[in-house]
Amino acid sequence: MRRLLSLLIVVFACLATSAYAQTEVSGTLVFDEQWTAAGSPYIVTGDVIVPSDVTLTLGPGVTMRFPSGGLNVRGRLIAGGTTAEPITFEPVRFNTVRLQGSPGTVLEHVRVIGGDSGITTDGGSLTVRHGVFSGYADYGIYSSANAYNPYGRTLRVEDSRFDGSERPANSGGAGIGADSGASAMPAVIVERSTFVSNYYGVRLTGNPLPGVWLTGNRFQRNAIGAAITESYFNTRPWQIVGNTFAANEIGLWTNIFSTGEFTARDNGFTANTTTPWRVEQRDPWNPRTLPAPDNWWDGATPDPALLATPQRTAPAPLTPAADLEPPDTTIVSGPGPVTRDGDGTIELASSKPSAYTRYECRLDSETWNRCPDPIRWVATGEGVHRFAVRAIDALGNVDPTPATRSWTRDRTAPQTSITSAPPVSTRETTATFAFASEAGATYECRLDATAAVACASPYTLSELGEGGHSFTVTARDAAGNPDETPATYVWTIDTTPPDTTILTGPPSAAAQSSATFTLSASEPGAAFECRLDNAAWTSCTAAPTVTAVATGDHRFEARAADALGNVDPTPAAWTWSRVSGPPETVLEARPEALMTERTATFAFSSPDEVSGFECALDDEPWAACTSPLTRSALADGQHQLHVRAVAAGTVVDQSPERAQWTVDATAPVVSFAADAPTLTNQPSRLAIAFSASEPARFDCRLAGGDWFACASPLQSPWLTDTNYLLQVRATDTAGNRSDVAQHAFEVDTRPPPMPRITAPDNGTRVTAATVTVTGTAESGVSLAVDRNGTPVGTITADPAGAFTTSVTLTTAGTNVIGVAAVDAAGNRSLSALVAITFASATTDPLPYTGDRDCDDFSTQAAAQAWMNAHPGDPDGLDGDNDGWACESLRCPCAWSVPVATPMPQPVTTATPTPTPAPRPAAPKRIAVRLTASGRLTAPKQLAPGPYRLEISDRSKRHGLKLAGPGVTRSSSARTTGSRLWTVTLRRGVYRWTITPGGKRLTLVVR
Repeated sequence: MRRLLSLLIVVFACLATSAYAQTEVSGTLVFDEQWTAAGSPYIVTGDVIVPSDVTLTLGPGVTMRFPSGGLNVRGRLIAGGTTAEPITFEPVRFNTVRLQGSPGTVLEHVRVIGGDSGITTDGGSLTVRHGVFSGYADYGIYSSANAYNPYGRTLRVEDSRFDGSERPANSGGAGIGADSGASAMPAVIVERSTFVSNYYGVRLTGNPLPGVWLTGNRFQRNAIGAAITESYFNTRPWQIVGNTFAANEIGLWTNIFSTGEFTARDNGFTANTTTPWRVEQRDPWNPRTLPAPDNWWDGATPDPALLATPQRTAPAPLTPAADLEPPDTTIVSGPGPVTRDGDGTIELASSKPSAYTRYECRLDSETWNRCPDPIRWVATGEGVHRFAVRAIDALGNVDPTPATRSWTRDRTAPQTSITSAPPVSTRETTATFAFASEAGATYECRLDATAAVACASPYTLSELGEGGHSFTVTARDAAGNPDETPATYVWTIDTTPPDTTILTGPPSAAAQSSATFTLSASEPGAAFECRLDNAAWTSCTAAPTVTAVATGDHRFEARAADALGNVDPTPAAWTWSRVSGPPETVLEARPEALMTERTATFAFSSPDEVSGFECALDDEPWAACTSPLTRSALADGQHQLHVRAVAAGTVVDQSPERAQWTVDATAPVVSFAADAPTLTNQPSRLAIAFSASEPARFDCRLAGGDWFACASPLQSPWLTDTNYLLQVRATDTAGNRSDVAQHAFEVDTRPPPMPRITAPDNGTRVTAATVTVTGTAESGVSLAVDRNGTPVGTITADPAGAFTTSVTLTTAGTNVIGVAAVDAAGNRSLSALVAITFASATTDPLPYTGDRDCDDFSTQAAAQAWMNAHPGDPDGLDGDNDGWACESLRCPCAWSVPVATPMPQPVTTATPTPTPAPRPAAPKRIAVRLTASGRLTAPKQLAPGPYRLEISDRSKRHGLKLAGPGVTRSSSARTTGSRLWTVTLRRGVYRWTITPGGKRLTLVVR
């Protein structure tokens, strides 16, 4: 059943949170639970019971409302609110919040509003801190011992307020009421709390009473501030210390016992209308006075029972009206707005006399705590700190506007930078510096090893001595943190000028009209100024030269200046006399170092008074000459001209001027190598070498085209069959161009016509080892003869084209003799073949199968076998050789079998056995490209066989045709794209033709 009730609470909570933003609760809790502000408010629709083994925890901001039912706590109730988010119980009736023997309920920062009684405890232990109780008719807290805990437990209330201003008229309720019954509660402890407008602020009854501690509380405008009565004996201590009773009818009402410890001191009574303190003798047979020293009061006279005990007089007159006003708090002294300290002292003051005033302080987010005056504060963290203090007078009035002071603790040192300074080297004895740091910083400056002084930017130093100096500036921020790495600047003051020395100069008497000097300074890198004969100072080098020096005495002076502008005040001087002597010569114009002209022109002069000039060309003797001088008909080669001035007819310049140059007016000669080819059938290997008679660069022109830069040997692998004229010219380094040299050559890659063998007949049987072969060929052509593919010799056709040769047969059986024409370019024709049987053996002919074509034979053996079988058939073989036909056994017929392949023995069986067709070879892929401009890229030579011609046609204006033995394929113009031609190429000549235009490209298959 208990588990069911707990589940009902959770279900109600979920429904309420999602649909109504509230949680309805009731029933008995089974497990520990924690209610948070997310489910608030919690609406108690039936009694909520917290069993003895369960703890209910209420989080900050939780509100519990009691329209019906209550909260019955037998276990633990932990209500942990905060100042910003207190926990609220409303409205509360008698026994609405009831602690029945709860072993330890703690309520912090709670508000208990309305109803009959706020919190009721039946023997349980209760601790309340920072509670606010208001709107109750009877009690804010009522505690008693009963069946749940007949011995009672401790009630502790701290820093709370009980406001009974809303109680009904003539109500006898109390802020805190406790009745210990027959067995006293262990203790009632009330500290630093306020009770306003109640009938009883605190009412404690019972026989015996519990231990009582009332400390630092304020009782104001109550009928009775505190009443500790209806007890006839007491064995527990009472302590009533430091309380304030103000504007009550009766401030304090207590009994006097014959036994028990009683302490009442440092309490203040003011403006209580009936009596400040009423005392009842509960033991009339043993009357006694209360040991209550060091209390004070004004207004009504206290009970006579107190007069026997010395009391303090109020330190100053107090009026009820003034004393009900809260004090005003002031911070007299403390940390400044910015500080680097982590602790210090703050002095406090109040508008009330210090004897009646105490203080509560807090630093940053701390809670209020009682504090002395002055107070020692500690705040070690960097950043902003806030201190607040409020005064509380003797009646418990609290300053509602605490005094505050904020400051920033800054332990971060500032950074100092020098923003302006003198040059690192200077001749100025005054230096001005500018520097900067963070806002609000102050500075200390130090020169060299002197003591630091306060300074500000800019800062000027004057009357500085020569040598190195250092300036250091340290920033100190508003908190007093100094820069741990001050900014330092080092510079040097140099006011010492360099010393100048003239190391070399003209002799004391010199005939030259110019003079050169060598200068030095005592400081490296110094600059110089020079002057001659007191003229103005001008900048000069360390080796100055003066010219046009007149005859007579002269004085040359030089002074050095260092990089800082310090000038030698005592210039160095050099004196000499110029006397009459040999004149000087100046060569003003001369030819280029390399020239193609044979004429050279010169110009010369002298700064001295001269009578004339003398010149000498190459090895010629000196001869009088005038400027300008022109020499012509100069030979190729190096030349030099010497010129010297002549004074007074006999005095000549001892160091004549000289001009050197080279004449090259001869053009180079170009010649071709002796082995330069004139005929070739391999243009890809063609290389024509040429040279020039001297170093030169070459230009070439081929077949009347444009000139182009070239080098030897010239290679042109792209040449096609025709006659060519190569022209070469050379240009030497002087620019001379040679005559054009020419070399003619021919490119011929076309094979000559195949020869024809006229005798012996094909298939002839011989018994002699030597056979004579005759035939016809191109007039004068060279013929290569082979036997069974092995070369046996070379012959030449006569002018009529006839040839005869003898061949020795070395192999019994069938021998094949071949004759091929070889032209001057080395092109070789197809071989004409004849098969001859060398032996006496006989063979039976193969059966006749009808007319045959040369192209029907895939091997030479097949052709030979057929011819051997039909030696007498005049029409047995039809051949096709480049377009013409033959119809006899003697017609030249070619087939694609290399001549080196031995001819197999002829077939002699009477009945032929069918030969299976050979497996066709896979076609080879050949790429052919026709560009948009009609340029064709295709192979020029192939071996026989099947081919897959992959044609890429990009031209819309040209068609393409391939024609040759057994093949005719074509495509028309405007059919661009890719196409595939599958063809079988035989030995022979094929031609690609581009239409329109008829341009051709030859393809030789062999």
